Amino acid sequence: MTLPPVALKRKNHRLLLCEEHKKQDLLTKLIFENAGRSIAVIVHDEDESVYVPEEATLFQESEAAPEGAFDLLITYDLPEEAQEYFNRLSMAKTDAVCLFDPAEQHRLLAIETALGRSIKQEYQEGYSPRPAQPSPSEKKTQRKKDAAPKKHAKPKTTPSKAKKPKRPMLRIKAEALNPKKD
Repeated sequence: MTLPPVALKRKNHRLLLCEEHKKQDLLTKLIFENAGRSIAVIVHDEDESVYVPEEATLFQESEAAPEGAFDLLITYDLPEEAQEYFNRLSMAKTDAVCLFDPAEQHRLLAIETALGRSIKQEYQEGYSPRPAQPSPSEKKTQRKKDAAPKKHAKPKTTPSKAKKPKRPMLRIKAEALNPKKD
């Protein structure tokens, strides 16, 4: 599968972490903050519940859109296929933002793998998801790290209480000290 090159600079291409039920509010906020720019919002074909103010243009995933025609592309949700994500990015002239719910992580991995790098993730005040609870395996790993002795830790005993190592006694036979002369 050949993917088109991404013309956007890394700093102009980012994910805004946002819980699913807050996406509509964040979308509206972003559109009004960027008033005066040409804005495209793209959603899945089956998602008809998204409201887009008249300051932006709404596209369904299957609609053909002009390449590089918009100053800001807002992707409401990650597509199922990495190729579709790159097709969406081609609509953006300068900036692309994706409203990203951490539940879509499996889709992101495929996109970042195809892109060959990670995509910058940012938190938007008031819209960020709650920190995820660590999985049982992550908890176990953390407990092992916490329990492991520190490499440069000093011993807890004081020198006066420390046991001195016993020196092995040398047993030398008298014959070895006074060899017989013949």
